[in-house]
Amino acid sequence: MPTTSSWNVAEWFDDDLRTATLLGLASIPATVALNWQEDPSSVEGEALFLACVLAGYLSADRPMGSTHAGAQTALVGIIPVVVWWVIDLISQPLSDSFGLAFLLVAGPIVLIGGVLLVVVVGALCAVGGDLLHRLVDRVRRIAVRN
Repeated sequence: MPTTSSWNVAEWFDDDLRTATLLGLASIPATVALNWQEDPSSVEGEALFLACVLAGYLSADRPMGSTHAGAQTALVGIIPVVVWWVIDLISQPLSDSFGLAFLLVAGPIVLIGGVLLVVVVGALCAVGGDLLHRLVDRVRRIAVRN
């Protein structure tokens, strides 16, 4: 049985991941607006993580699971932050060869680590959305019974 990876860009818009991808894309303007005048070392990610909670809430009953939806939303929504951080990193003046070597070696490691951290936090936010969905569903069933 062949396995497919949902991290394939062509599969980002299939039925299971379409909502998560669109929520990640929808969070981008809010993320850009929140960070427009801010210091690049400090990133405001409330819009992205709210989108991850919503992705978890909406995908609670889907076969892919809420954590996968939250990770997908975070992976798509982090794009402007990564671009902004790379531009800021490249625009820094480098006075010596050590600074350039540090940039070339540590830069990608920090970038990958930061993206992975955001994806994990997005998946955790989606778990919160999943729990919220289950709580609302339970309250709804109790209200209908009474």
